[in-house]
Amino acid sequence: MNNFLGSWQTGAQASQIGIQHPVRPFGVSLIASAIGFIGGLYFILMLVCLLILNLLSGFVPPPGTSSILSFLAPDTAPSMLVIFYLTALAFAHLAVARGLWLLKQWAYWTTIIVEGASIFVSLVQVAVSHNGLGFFTEIYLPALIIGYLLTMPSVRRTFRVPF
Repeated sequence: MNNFLGSWQTGAQASQIGIQHPVRPFGVSLIASAIGFIGGLYFILMLVCLLILNLLSGFVPPPGTSSILSFLAPDTAPSMLVIFYLTALAFAHLAVARGLWLLKQWAYWTTIIVEGASIFVSLVQVAVSHNGLGFFTEIYLPALIIGYLLTMPSVRRTFRVPF
């Protein structure tokens, strides 16, 4: 039986000639899903900001005219920076999530670097604010992700990490 992608025996044929797909560890799937979910939230937030700016542009009079609604006029530069920032965050998270899902080595190292930077930022924040509870809640998940990625032999083998 054929579908539009080809024969249903493609997987069997690939294994007969020695091509095997590595099995993705469950924790990597979980981390990729969480990062993808966060990227989706950033994307939705970016779309909501664009919608609000679009609605405000319809109600606010053009610059130079005085009106009761003139206080609603958004400043263009900061608004665009927020939109660009949210867009960059959304697509970076989605790219890393897809890279982890496809077991790309660059996504493995990117995740470790970003989570390490998150821990560093948390250390700086606790040094400034002296908030121990905030420190614990902000450092726990990144430390757990780094610990999982660096210590599980199946994960290191899957991503072909040399040590």
